[in-house]
Amino acid sequence: NSYSIAFFILLKQSLCRQLLYQYRFNLYLCHVWKFFQCKFPTLSKNKDKMKEIKVFLASSEEMEYDRLAFSDLIRKLDNIYEKRGVRIKLYQWEDFDASYNDKRKQDEYNEYIKQSDMFLSLFRTKAGKFTVEEFELAKTEHQEKGSPKPHVYCRDLYPGEVEDITLTEFKQKLFDEMGHFFAKYSSKDGLNLHFVMQLQLFENSRLEQ
Repeated sequence: NSYSIAFFILLKQSLCRQLLYQYRFNLYLCHVWKFFQCKFPTLSKNKDKMKEIKVFLASSEEMEYDRLAFSDLIRKLDNIYEKRGVRIKLYQWEDFDASYNDKRKQDEYNEYIKQSDMFLSLFRTKAGKFTVEEFELAKTEHQEKGSPKPHVYCRDLYPGEVEDITLTEFKQKLFDEMGHFFAKYSSKDGLNLHFVMQLQLFENSRLEQ
């Protein structure tokens, strides 16, 4: 019996020490977390208050090179803005599910346009049917709801290329109905630089609201 009593006493003391160590360890973790909250407040705040800027990119297949470059730009900007509590998400038709689901694919793309904050359409030689449809939807949504904000970019023609009548008519309609001047660019760097400035203006306008 004396051995049993001694065993239980030792066991009790051991459990008490373990609980004490665990308590001290948890207390230490709390102090460490509070320290990082003070030194790096974005670690605790940005995760809970992360904002998102959704960008929809529209164009025909002839703009594939510029689309890839723009997609890479968004990836880099997303990494930078994440530290400021903002994520930048890009929507483009290459990323959507290509399987059949009893719904017109363009209608699916249009739903993402309605959810977007910024809409970009790229043109070079022609104005494709679906790209124009997407722009018209973005324009209507912006007029009725204030979002997305539509942007039109036209790349300079390559030597020997001729502008198609579809693009000429689109430009004319753009000016006649909206008084809107499209942005011209001659390289992917020009497009990217212009967008970065527009993105900053957009973010500033949201902060002022």
